Amino acid sequence: MPLGMESSNFSIEELQKYPDYALPYSMNVNSVKKFPEKLSDIDIKRIPFFKMTANGPAGSINSNLKDIAKWVRFHLAEGKVDGKQIIARETLLQMHTPQMVIPLDSVFKFLISDETPTISYGLGWFIQPYRGHYMVNHGGNVPGFTSLVSFMPEEKIGVVVLTNMNGTSLTYTMTFNIFDRLLGLKPIDWSKRLMMRERENWEEKKEAEAEAEKQHRKNTRPSHPLVDYVGHYMHPAYGQIIIGKEGERLNIKFRDRTVPIEHYHYDTFKIS
Repeated sequence: MPLGMESSNFSIEELQKYPDYALPYSMNVNSVKKFPEKLSDIDIKRIPFFKMTANGPAGSINSNLKDIAKWVRFHLAEGKVDGKQIIARETLLQMHTPQMVIPLDSVFKFLISDETPTISYGLGWFIQPYRGHYMVNHGGNVPGFTSLVSFMPEEKIGVVVLTNMNGTSLTYTMTFNIFDRLLGLKPIDWSKRLMMRERENWEEKKEAEAEAEKQHRKNTRPSHPLVDYVGHYMHPAYGQIIIGKEGERLNIKFRDRTVPIEHYHYDTFKIS
């Protein structure tokens, strides 16, 4: 354990052996008819831990601020721990170097602004200019948790924000605010700015849902009894999915996840 990250692990079972750990919470913005301006407008509830299996490499590390700070220091030290080179400096620099450009109209467009005009991807890291400074970061989001690890290699500073709420932009709000303070820059109201972006995204989503609903043909029936859809289905890229039936409802199982599906119209079903 060269970095000394002694409190980090890779499973929910290991996490729950500790006497103190964060519980996952989720906010349901789909249940409100207008954009929620404050937390009291949102249905927030505790949810079960999401177990990572096949997609584990994308987010199965359980950690804390102390350990992640060691990870950030490791990158700022160009691959060294206590003076010992753990990863070649050239390898680490390649990780922090843009390898592909991300289109400005991608799902990350909410991160594009005058202060962060471009975004690219290195080897496992996003790279952006931030108010004239070279910033490397990566966020994480699984049901119940959102995180963001960011650092500026040239200034040797980093920020880690860990939250137990899914899909929150608080991570970026806090990170940018802290960088502004550390760099002595004129403060920007990032909370207000990102709230506006959230509202724009929410309105776009609602417009898309309304447009999709226009195509919805209500009061139709599937062409077969539900039991006829039960079975194993194969796809050359995604592998096997299993359609099952529980009571008067179908469900779909993909690897270790089973979720209910409901009739939409004709022979089209949607995940509930």
